[in-house]
Amino acid sequence: MRETYLDGLEKEAFNFEAREAGNVLLNRRWYFDGTGGKLFVKLNGVEQTWDLSKGQGNEAGLRETTFVLSGCKAGKNEVVIRHEKPGNSAGWRLETMPKDHLPLARMGMLNGRQTKGDIVKHASAVGTSLTLEKKV
Repeated sequence: MRETYLDGLEKEAFNFEAREAGNVLLNRRWYFDGTGGKLFVKLNGVEQTWDLSKGQGNEAGLRETTFVLSGCKAGKNEVVIRHEKPGNSAGWRLETMPKDHLPLARMGMLNGRQTKGDIVKHASAVGTSLTLEKKV
């Protein structure tokens, strides 16, 4: 996949209008170099940290990550993003977050690695139901 990136970024800023107060999803397309880094996301003067450093799947490549901007106000909102070290970005997308939760199915495939058989949706690698804290 080809993507155009701005590289060497230290700070980015933009404004957006929200119809009503609440949370907004901030989606970022970028190139992961194998180490990543932290972003400091300031919404209307309140800063949150977004850690995009090494984790599962450290191969370099295109990434699309999502961050929840908590506490957006109705009307104009200002976002300032500061990079821990010079970084890159291929673009940003904002979308409203319904209620105060987001079903994981809405995010699509989050990570798919399997050494045997085919990857299936909504099931474990051996075909059993997915569970979280004993809840199916």
